[in-house]
Amino acid sequence: YLEDALPAFQYSQSFEREREWPMIVLAGIFALLVVTQGRLRGLAALAGLAASFGVILLFVLPALVQGRAPVPVAMVAASLVAFLALYLAHGVNPLTTVALLGTLASLLVVGGLSWWFTRLTVLSGIDEDAQFIRAFGGDLDFRGLLLAGMIIGALGALDDMTVTQSSVVAELRAANPDMSFSELF
Repeated sequence: YLEDALPAFQYSQSFEREREWPMIVLAGIFALLVVTQGRLRGLAALAGLAASFGVILLFVLPALVQGRAPVPVAMVAASLVAFLALYLAHGVNPLTTVALLGTLASLLVVGGLSWWFTRLTVLSGIDEDAQFIRAFGGDLDFRGLLLAGMIIGALGALDDMTVTQSSVVAELRAANPDMSFSELF
């Protein structure tokens, strides 16, 4: 109920389906399968996933509510998530460090490309829900939120690719230690 709104807009209704229990069951099945398949590494990957949620809940959301710029917040959060997720899932070793460095460099590229193409395509980040937030007191940078979502959304693929590439180079080096840097590259 919005007391100060025009009479036609004083009441708002929202209908949502109850999805809590099916989602909890699905999450439990997912966790069980990850641990069954991956054993300790699977458990470590779940810890990385939990840490990622922690970063979003304890850092990203409060920073955005306080009015911080979304893109720098997303870059810091994505870097922290990459650090936690990679080292938890793959251990502290040179291979993981190389993958982390590749992920961080790729995040900079993704951030730049996302910014450029968002400008080029004139994406605003404003949809029906954003209009509602804007109308009722939300002074948020929606284009920045869109870019932040792109950066954080790209992180999973980047982590996977950098770990895979680091592993391939390590295997090539192990198979032929005489390969030069340029041949490995």
